Amino acid sequence: MVDELGEERRNVDRLLDRLDDEVKRVAALLGRGDGVPRGIVETLLDDAKRTFDRAEDEAKRQHRTFQDLARAAAADRRVDAREMATLQSEFDDGMSALREVFGEAEALLSALQGLRGKLEELPEKLRPVRGRIHAALEAARRDLESLRRGGASGFGHEAELTRLTERLTALEQGSYHPTVENGPPRHFAELEAEVAALRDAMATPDH
Repeated sequence: MVDELGEERRNVDRLLDRLDDEVKRVAALLGRGDGVPRGIVETLLDDAKRTFDRAEDEAKRQHRTFQDLARAAAADRRVDAREMATLQSEFDDGMSALREVFGEAEALLSALQGLRGKLEELPEKLRPVRGRIHAALEAARRDLESLRRGGASGFGHEAELTRLTERLTALEQGSYHPTVENGPPRHFAELEAEVAALRDAMATPDH
């Protein structure tokens, strides 16, 4: 029984090692300035780490408890039927708990692998719209300079240009919270539309 429980524990340990590696791989995709959202991913990673810690603690506890019982039984060579039944019950509970931990960790690993795949593809999907926004903001700066050369103050336009520039920086650093209805591409598309609206406003007389 000890050997069987030990093998189940080793299976859990190997899976937890893979889970830990996956958490690190997902975390490495954040904060690179390419538009991968940080907040929602960091929340998922925190959940994953809590599940990992809980699974690891449970695996250690079950294995340690059963080993203590097995040693106690081995030390007393006169193990009666009641003690043997208790030992068997503890073994069954330990195996059940370890298998439950294994299932939770396996599901979490699969979810993280799927998330990583999407995050790895996201920067390339966002690259075109990011490029357009950078170009549009640069053009807006030139528009503003042209307005000032023409005698307009352009103060309100400058404030809006600053806000939009800061918004792009925040989006690229991942400081936004996408939803199913409003995913990362839409956040960037909305910003692109706002920059276009600003340029239109600067091109309109009396602004």
